[in-house]
Amino acid sequence: LGILPEDWIERLSQFFFAAEIIGEDLGTPRSQFDAIAQLYKEAELDDEVKDSIRTYRQKLANLEAIKPVAAPAGLRANLRNYQLQGLSWLNFLDDHNFGGVLADDMGLGKTLQVIAFMLLLKEKGRSETHLVVVPTSLLFNWQAELKRFAPSLKVCILHGAERKKALPAFEHFDVVLTSYGTLLADIIYLR
Repeated sequence: LGILPEDWIERLSQFFFAAEIIGEDLGTPRSQFDAIAQLYKEAELDDEVKDSIRTYRQKLANLEAIKPVAAPAGLRANLRNYQLQGLSWLNFLDDHNFGGVLADDMGLGKTLQVIAFMLLLKEKGRSETHLVVVPTSLLFNWQAELKRFAPSLKVCILHGAERKKALPAFEHFDVVLTSYGTLLADIIYLR
């Protein structure tokens, strides 16, 4: 038995806040690179981690230097310059396994940018199913936009009282569209 100093408890709680428990280990995701640099002493980090932190800081310090990507060939739309920047931003985040937010004023084409990003991932050979959760009022707008701009993407709408009669195998779809209410009701199934 012993008494841990308050500063130890504070430092250890920061480790747990920035990381996740994986079996017996504590793993800090790369997206928390700034927290890693602050929490760990220089001597506690290996050269690979130090290089990663330096690389992330350099790339995020100069967002104009993000490598531009071309609109995917399957996209049936011409993206404006700011939409191509948004697509490049999403691609940059994906390349580094970061989560992120695409935020802009209403009416500037965030839906189209996300559709373009899903197509880009498919053209890169990634065959994952994307879950799109929107207000019920936007479900059919998203369905129409997907059909219009990316008809090659296979879409499943998971909504309404009849949805539980024939639950689909999601791996056969590129996109699953659902509403917030349905997500809450079907969270176990969707998980």
